[in-house]
Amino acid sequence: MVFQSYALFPNLSVRENVVFGMKVRKVSKAEREEEFAQVVEMLGLEGLETRKPAALSGGQRQRVALARAVVSGHPLCLMDEPLSNLDAKLRHAVRRDIKALQRKLGLTVIYVTHDQTEAMSLSDMVVLMRDGRVEQVDTPAGLYARPASDFAAEFVGDPPMAMIEGAALGAAGRTIGIRPEHIVAVQPQQADLAGRVRAVEYLGAQTHVVVDHPAARGLILCAPGHAQWQPGDEIGLGLPEEHRVLFDAGTGRLKENPQQDYGADHRQTAPRDSRKALQPQPLQD
Repeated sequence: MVFQSYALFPNLSVRENVVFGMKVRKVSKAEREEEFAQVVEMLGLEGLETRKPAALSGGQRQRVALARAVVSGHPLCLMDEPLSNLDAKLRHAVRRDIKALQRKLGLTVIYVTHDQTEAMSLSDMVVLMRDGRVEQVDTPAGLYARPASDFAAEFVGDPPMAMIEGAALGAAGRTIGIRPEHIVAVQPQQADLAGRVRAVEYLGAQTHVVVDHPAARGLILCAPGHAQWQPGDEIGLGLPEEHRVLFDAGTGRLKENPQQDYGADHRQTAPRDSRKALQPQPLQD
């Protein structure tokens, strides 16, 4: 198990921390040295073998914790928010290390995180939890393109999926979701919805244009480059039907719509039988 707080022995060196479990299991010294040499090279810990945890950076400590888990030889690794104590740049680097390590060793990793970027970038399958219950089990692409509920739709994505009252688009009893990258700016008289710009957020490669409309929440247009709209401008929005996702307005659950084409990527799902077994269930004590 790899913990958020590293859980290293402060009085032991990097070498001693990593091989501690093998010594307890009475693994031979030659095998310990071989395993240690491999994992040090794999995780870029060369030159740090004799240092104590206090002399290491946060990223280095987390790599030591990963090394200790790897040399255990177990096929299952549990990670409890292991990157939460790292700054953004280090999180990105160590995230790549974890993914490369998992692929190289063929480990099964159960990874707990509140950071959706970690969940989406690291996972083959995501289990999205809500109030102690499983909300959806899917591939990252499936979770993004075809969320099982309005909660999943608004939780995943940055910016998240916009949610629009169906009556505003001639679909009473429905809530219509659409991703910001699928919303297009059009002339107000040609628009599916016409609103007013509330805020403009320039992010370099793109601009987020936040739009107010009484029948919508989270309505954001992602425009490439530097958009010219200003707060208070009227703006027309086109919402292509093939990118609309329909939810039941009462239950919030996904509604099937034969006109929708979510794209091929999201179909990388588990076999039908296994997916049937992964329907939302309450957790048991």
